[in-house]
Amino acid sequence: MNELTFTEEYALCVLGHKGMHSALYSNEYSVCIIAACLLQMLTDDVIGLDNKGKLVVIGKLSGSMPYLKSIYDAIALGKPKKAKVLVEDYIFGISNKPFQTMKLSN
Repeated sequence: MNELTFTEEYALCVLGHKGMHSALYSNEYSVCIIAACLLQMLTDDVIGLDNKGKLVVIGKLSGSMPYLKSIYDAIALGKPKKAKVLVEDYIFGISNKPFQTMKLSN
């Protein structure tokens, strides 16, 4: 069995024993999921902080973590922004499309 990343472990904890998928769409859990994704990429040296404290891409995203791609792309393709702004974009954005693209690996 493959070892889970802490992002995957957190998501499983959020889902609980009943697999309540709607929990992922509450603001409190969503913020924590995004924070876990950012922390995962920071510890894997995929993203870093520039001299202004904004998120920037510094490495390639592993193919084994496709659930990080939407956040990775938001950082890679957009202007550098602080983590707080990125989280706000996801949480208070007009659509839930960013969350639909965050799928855990099989």
